[in-house]
Amino acid sequence: MKDSIKAFYELPLSTGCRLVDFEHTGIVTLWDDVHVLIVTGKVLVSGVVDVKLVPHQYDDQPEYWEIEVVGGCGGRLKEAIPGPHPEPVWTTAISLKGIIGTQGVEVIGASKRERIPLETFVTLR
Repeated sequence: MKDSIKAFYELPLSTGCRLVDFEHTGIVTLWDDVHVLIVTGKVLVSGVVDVKLVPHQYDDQPEYWEIEVVGGCGGRLKEAIPGPHPEPVWTTAISLKGIIGTQGVEVIGASKRERIPLETFVTLR
């Protein structure tokens, strides 16, 4: 397994996707340890609104599981809508089943990283 993960990371980088900045993160527990990471941010590049959360691959469970905020994967970029309108934002989410470190998760954007410890996860009832 370690050789296959090493081989994966040696593959060429994509030119269609980039790390993007995020503004807010939060984790909610819906029921019985079903955790969901929610991340929001501003659309800074016109048309790049396809934002995904992409977890790193590990052989063993790390202290903080790293999850990248990636935008612009696939499709055509759209022109900005002219005229006054609220600043566009995006929201994306991912289930954390099988991708939580022993201490929590770490969200990685273009210019910052944010660790979210397990003890700060919020339960919705």
